Amino acid sequence: MWRKILFWRGENQMEQQAKQAIDTAEAMSRAKELYMNGYFTDDFDGRFASFCLFMAMVYAKNDENLQKNDFLQAIHNEIIRKLDDNLRLNGTSDMRIGKKVKEWAQKYFGRIAVYQQAYKTNDITLLQEAVMRNTPLNPTQSQELCTILLEKWDNMKNS
Repeated sequence: MWRKILFWRGENQMEQQAKQAIDTAEAMSRAKELYMNGYFTDDFDGRFASFCLFMAMVYAKNDENLQKNDFLQAIHNEIIRKLDDNLRLNGTSDMRIGKKVKEWAQKYFGRIAVYQQAYKTNDITLLQEAVMRNTPLNPTQSQELCTILLEKWDNMKNS
């Protein structure tokens, strides 16, 4: 709250679009079927893994908007703010918050790069390898999840 009072300047259109894009990915990543079928655990790590997969879809779909630095910067600012807030909610102390945000941001950007490439090329093998590397799923679960993700990607891409 103090951030809003001290640094309030209103939101521009790019920031609003970035929040909408992030909210879309968040809503998709919280689908009950993903957690009930055991693809993700309902904790910080599981939600983060799920969010990265769906945020990469948003990046891939909005590729032309991402060429505009303002939109990309607005997305990155919001992601870092959300990471900071969530880490604080999970009990990370003020002394460690910077290091933890940096650690999770590196994980986020690394995953986004690989997932986005897989979505753009519709490469299920690349996506499955990345999912297996970043989640504790076995090959069968990973294959099922990647099939679901590519179906959702096709629906998002065509909408």
